Amino acid sequence: MGNSVRELAVGAGFASTARPQRFAWFPALPRSVNMWHPKTNKFEKQLHKRLLEVDAVLEERYGDDYPIHPSRPEHGETSGSNQSGLFRVNTHFTPGYGSELGRGYIIDVEMITLADVPDEVEEKIEAEGAALLESKLRDEFPERELRVERDGRLFKIVGDFSLGEV
Repeated sequence: MGNSVRELAVGAGFASTARPQRFAWFPALPRSVNMWHPKTNKFEKQLHKRLLEVDAVLEERYGDDYPIHPSRPEHGETSGSNQSGLFRVNTHFTPGYGSELGRGYIIDVEMITLADVPDEVEEKIEAEGAALLESKLRDEFPERELRVERDGRLFKIVGDFSLGEV
């Protein structure tokens, strides 16, 4: 009775014992395919650099106020500051359906700790991070009209995300 489903399928003639082969006309795809426009990629790389700067400033100002999650290394001990320290600062693009502000990048300032952080403190740090990012965006992208605004409980980067002349 210990036959596997595969053995039963082969015995019944529904499957082959040969390993499946890749079709010659269907090439192997890379693990991840980036389908964004090169100008979008450049914009997001520059944005990521500014996010790391905001992360560093928040770490300097508030990094000692709460204990870091036990499984997380101290700030600066990894190759990327999003994997270490108290803070993780990211953005996520949203098409903005259902939002009065429309499309943009949601700013996510996370505190990676097991400590109970009061809501007022979290909101203060998020607002400070958003303000820092807005000033860095003005310096990094002076030709674009980007601003950081509140969208409900979230902060969002909105404005000119055009690719320019393609």
